[in-house]
Amino acid sequence: MSFLRNRLTRNIGLLVGVGAAMAGGLAARDARADVVVSTVAATKGQHGSNWQSDLKLTNPYTETISYTLVFTPRGQSMSDGDPRVAYTLGPNETQVLSDAYHVGFPGQSGVARVLVQMDNDPNTGQKYPNPVVDPAVFNDAGNGAEFGQSPAVYTVEQLEAANGTYRAIVGKEGERTNPAFTTGSLGATVTVTARGPAGGDPLATQTVTLGPNGYFQWSGNPDGVAALMGTAIPANSTLDYVVEGTAIPDITITNNVTNDSRWKDATKYTQITPTILGIDWNNDGVADDVDADHNGVLDTVINVSCSAPFPWQGKLITQPSGSYSYVAADLPQGMGIDQGTGQIGYQPPCSTFGSSFTPRFYAMGNGQQTPIITAVFNVTR
Repeated sequence: MSFLRNRLTRNIGLLVGVGAAMAGGLAARDARADVVVSTVAATKGQHGSNWQSDLKLTNPYTETISYTLVFTPRGQSMSDGDPRVAYTLGPNETQVLSDAYHVGFPGQSGVARVLVQMDNDPNTGQKYPNPVVDPAVFNDAGNGAEFGQSPAVYTVEQLEAANGTYRAIVGKEGERTNPAFTTGSLGATVTVTARGPAGGDPLATQTVTLGPNGYFQWSGNPDGVAALMGTAIPANSTLDYVVEGTAIPDITITNNVTNDSRWKDATKYTQITPTILGIDWNNDGVADDVDADHNGVLDTVINVSCSAPFPWQGKLITQPSGSYSYVAADLPQGMGIDQGTGQIGYQPPCSTFGSSFTPRFYAMGNGQQTPIITAVFNVTR
């Protein structure tokens, strides 16, 4: 096992517990939200490590608050049978659970997710505001003894908005990497793709189905990435996650000699959607006819003479740069397009003089399609 200190910060006076897991980091959240601590542990790990936990909760408010800690074993979804322990905190009071895992599971060993489930205030019917939550997981054996670390803390709200794409970078040589997921109420189906440091074709792809309201982690020899992907993955490779449902992925990276460790939330990102910017007719690589008002129609009406000695030429300009296949529809007589370059040629017959035509274009690249763009051509003498 491996974990990292990710000291909890509060925002805008609300003192809401959120980990910096999502792109953009910390954000203001509802102060009356339940809070999920992804991990508490009491278990032996690889290379002589022995992982233990403490959990601190402090009430910064001027009112007494109460809550229940719900302990769910790693690899399972929360259920009615999970241990529940109720607590009350007075104003400015701090509670320290110095052996947090054994609060829920006395005399046992393992790893668990903890839900800080806020009670309702009988005077208002609203949830009590949540305390500041500071978890720590640490190794108390071997060369890295007492190296303190903190796992991620999320609000339930954050977990419920967790679908999307993520990327993480696995550890360097001499480190082991264990991937994990904290799930929300829907659980998730996650497709994980591993690529080497140089990119290129995937080294391996796996799809996993995760139950709701749980913590799911892979570990093993040489590490959890190999256990998840079914093969050893080189150092400094990347993991891409496509999350359908409610799950936040993370990895823990641990030195194989000292057992020093760090927790890394995967970074959420959105692919840049390719877009046809317009048509370049001056052959300078810059779109001359563009869709400035973003209504799907290029702004300039292009007049093309049917009596010109040479065809009119223009090229579709697409961003980001790359390799695209261009598709056209509703092309008028005399118009053609090079599907590999987006080059358009148009020599209208004079029988179409005075007519207006609206061909449509889009491009395909890297498995993505640009929005369809419409151009307007008038046939002149």
